[in-house]
Amino acid sequence: MSTKTRPNKLGVGGIGRLEAEIMSEVWNIQDTTKTSQIAVREVYEAIRAKRQIAYTTVMTVMNNLAKKGLLKQEKDQVVYLYTPTKTKKILVAELKKAIDVVFS
Repeated sequence: MSTKTRPNKLGVGGIGRLEAEIMSEVWNIQDTTKTSQIAVREVYEAIRAKRQIAYTTVMTVMNNLAKKGLLKQEKDQVVYLYTPTKTKKILVAELKKAIDVVFS
């Protein structure tokens, strides 16, 4: 098993539920603001408007997504900014392909 892509609880290489939610928020914020780089605070505020979540949880998951290569992380003074490395359409296609491999 590669250290770059950790399996989720089902054993399927890819992303977990919270990671998927955060990626979705990143894409939504990017589409809404027309900004390529997204701060953790923006994602945290978007999710917090829907349900309770800790800022540090969002920060940790976004860092993990960067380690998996799904987000690009850049430091801007004291804030980390993130940019998705794949479009939603491409990531969904890759995940579907991985599921097909597991269940075929």
